[in-house]
Amino acid sequence: MIKKLFILIFAVLTTASFAMPVWAMPNFLAGDENHPVTIGTDLNDDTYIGANAALVNANIDGDLLIGANTAQVNGKIGGDLWIGAGAVTLSNRVEGDVRIGAGDVTINTTVDDDVIVGAGNLMLGDKAIIKGDLIVGTGTALVNGKIYGNIRLAGGEITLNAIVNGNVEIKTDNDITILSGTKIGGELSYWGPKENPGFVKYAKTVTYHPVAKRSSAPMLGAFMWMVPVLGMGFLLWKLASALLLGAVLIWLMPKLLPRIVALIKKDYWKAFWQGLVFTIGVPVLMLVLVMTLIGAHLSLLIGLLYVLVMIFGFASTAMLIGSWVIKKPEKTLGRQLGAFMAGSVLLGLIAIVPVVGWLACFILMMIGIGGFWQDRYNMFKVGKY
Repeated sequence: MIKKLFILIFAVLTTASFAMPVWAMPNFLAGDENHPVTIGTDLNDDTYIGANAALVNANIDGDLLIGANTAQVNGKIGGDLWIGAGAVTLSNRVEGDVRIGAGDVTINTTVDDDVIVGAGNLMLGDKAIIKGDLIVGTGTALVNGKIYGNIRLAGGEITLNAIVNGNVEIKTDNDITILSGTKIGGELSYWGPKENPGFVKYAKTVTYHPVAKRSSAPMLGAFMWMVPVLGMGFLLWKLASALLLGAVLIWLMPKLLPRIVALIKKDYWKAFWQGLVFTIGVPVLMLVLVMTLIGAHLSLLIGLLYVLVMIFGFASTAMLIGSWVIKKPEKTLGRQLGAFMAGSVLLGLIAIVPVVGWLACFILMMIGIGGFWQDRYNMFKVGKY
């Protein structure tokens, strides 16, 4: 009993630790297509923005994380900057690292640490100063300004017109353009279709690495092999996770899943509609609570409980399907685990059936969730939790 209690407490604490980053968000700002997020007042803690458009005109003394279609940062950032967006403009100092994934990126300011960018197009302006390293993967890149550390560039069309204290590595299948304003304090190493002897005037040491014309056939072959391998690996991972879930639930609560299955079989329709109401109704309730200042934290707790019910709902569904294959699974723990695994495999096979598979899985999941919900309600009425 003590061991089971310890495992339950450990599970609760582990789940709570995963939720802590969400509870700790001091500034969370959200908008939609018609309501962009604009920050015009200084903020003294980490800030998280999710919106169609984000405009930061004030200073933030902490980290800033943005997910948006367009993001423009005009205020000073006291920590790290993380952005995922369609277009990004950065025009004020960042005292930490900058990590950006976007379509178009423009940086024309000082960054006190490293800059890592994955983009379709990158433009580093004349006023740009990077005091750490610059690491870029891009379609086109124009790099001006000054970089105190090293540069590592991989992309299509690359133009360099910067002062670099460290080393520079450039990898491309196209010609590289280095303009007269470039000065490289370390080594220039570049991979390209042809060597350019004129590059020796820009760096102390220049090393050229030829790049052969690559065929897409080997990559296609590798991809064709990779798809089934990854698919099989993902399937095995899901089965292993299901086995672990089933083993833990059956060991800790050996009477739970058989009791839920017996309850479902008494009235499939009742289990279905209760599962449907719970699955749709709880997110609506959470949305209503999020709109209120007091209810926002409560909605996070409800969301955590919602996820737990979904997990138990899956376990109930797997045991229900398995009970159709292995009769009377409640007799031994081994039969329970066998039924659970059989149900998990069959549920996975049903899901890959075209057109009707997803509908069948949805109905079965609603029945499993409804059965678990009924069982909890019945146990609560008699004072057993």
